[in-house]
Amino acid sequence: MRHAERAIRERTSVPPELEAATPEGEAARRRIGEAAYALHVQQFACAGLNYGYFYDRSPIIAYDGEAPPAYSMYDYTPSTVPGCRTPHLWLRDGRSLYDALGPDYTLMRFDPGTDVSGPVEAAARTRMPLQVLDVDASDIRLPTATS
Repeated sequence: MRHAERAIRERTSVPPELEAATPEGEAARRRIGEAAYALHVQQFACAGLNYGYFYDRSPIIAYDGEAPPAYSMYDYTPSTVPGCRTPHLWLRDGRSLYDALGPDYTLMRFDPGTDVSGPVEAAARTRMPLQVLDVDASDIRLPTATS
C-alpha cells in the first residue's frame, strides 16, 4: 500500500518548474528522477520478493536455530538457513545446483553418512515424489561475479 500511495503522489505532484530550462528545472528533474528510481526499482527489480522468502515453522524442515536474513522486497541475501531458498552454486561437473534438483521435492545431503531412510520411507508411504541428492562439499564451486 505504501508503494501505491507513493506512486499516486508521484503522479499528482509534478512541480511547475519541471520543464523549465533553468537550474531550478534541472534540479527538479534530477530530484523527481531520483525519487522515481527509488520508488520503482522496488517494483521492477524485486529480487527480495522473488527469492527472499522463507518458510518459518514448517513441520517438515529441520531448523538449526539460525535466523534467516532480514527480508526486504528488493534485496536478496543468499542463505543456507533451513527454510530459505537454496543459494545458487556451481557443481564441479559444471551443472548448476538447480539443474541437479529433482522436478518435485529434493532432499540435499552433504554428508553421505547421514541416514535419510526415515524421510525417504515417509515420502514413499505418502506417494510424495522425493529425490535424494548427494552433494559433495568439495565439488562446490561458488559463483563468481560473471556466473
